[in-house]
Amino acid sequence: MGESYSPVLSRDTEIQREFDPDSSVGYAILEAIAELEGVDATNLLKEHSFVLSDHVDVDALNSLIDTGSSTEVRIRADDYVITVAHDVIHVARTEPDGTLGL
Repeated sequence: MGESYSPVLSRDTEIQREFDPDSSVGYAILEAIAELEGVDATNLLKEHSFVLSDHVDVDALNSLIDTGSSTEVRIRADDYVITVAHDVIHVARTEPDGTLGL
């Protein structure tokens, strides 16, 4: 797949990873959330009831993020705040009250 990533950040509440902008942004988001939760991306629905397309038009998101783009997109989805910018995805888990758990 050619993706590289580096979990950074703190306390298992957030993750940042690089992705190939020529690949599916939606799938890269699912992989980042799955890594944060310690599950396989194919099990997010089963184990966390998470479906990305319930929160964003994935085809439109893929169109917005391209190699030369300076576009930054922030999505609030269930218990996550997801930021996508060029070739980096940042996912932060929120607390039950909706605040970021940083």
